[in-house]
Amino acid sequence: MMTEDEVYSAIENTIIKWVIDGTKTAGFLTREIMPIVKKYKPTPYQEHRKLKDEWGNTDWRDTGEMGG
Repeated sequence: MMTEDEVYSAIENTIIKWVIDGTKTAGFLTREIMPIVKKYKPTPYQEHRKLKDEWGNTDWRDTGEMGG
C-alpha cells in the first residue's frame, strides 16, 4: 500500500512523463494512473471522517481529501 503523498507523487510523475512524451492518448494516461490509485488505502481516520449526506452521498469536507 502507498501513502496519500506517495500516490500523489506517483500520479504527478506519470502525468509529467505523459506530457513530455506527447504521443500517448488520455486513455493511456488513465490506464497508467488507475493501478497507482488502487494502491492507496485510506487511514482508519480518513475512512472514519467520510460523512454521508441525507441521500447517502459522501461528503468530503473535513477529510483532507479532494482538496478539503
